[in-house]
Amino acid sequence: QGIEILYLMLGGYFDVKEKLLPAKLFVIFGSFFFISNFFRNNQNLKEMMLGSLVGVVLLMIGWLTREAIGYGDGFGVVVLGMVEGFSKTIQIVWLAFVLSGIYGLWQLIILRKGKTDSIPFFPFLFLAKLGALIL
Repeated sequence: QGIEILYLMLGGYFDVKEKLLPAKLFVIFGSFFFISNFFRNNQNLKEMMLGSLVGVVLLMIGWLTREAIGYGDGFGVVVLGMVEGFSKTIQIVWLAFVLSGIYGLWQLIILRKGKTDSIPFFPFLFLAKLGALIL
């Protein structure tokens, strides 16, 4: 859990500060999660693939919408899905969308931001993971 939290924290940091998620982040943590799942027998291969499929769907949505959802977010969820499995990944991503939607409405209504301003998604994945741990 701790390494997963670190992954989401680092991703959130880069998403906010750089507005770009480094590929090294996905490679390093993805490799670690993939290998550690086999040694700890945490998830079977089918569950890892189904969890990663959630990220693949986000990548396809990103492609179809010309990156309304960034590719980094999709790759990030691919890696998250490896460690969480399908049902937990769906829960975390759904909660992250709800939280980012609330934040987006706050930006539009209260701060009078434009519709074209982007919102980093990784911090909401981090918050959603924390929420999932609490619940």
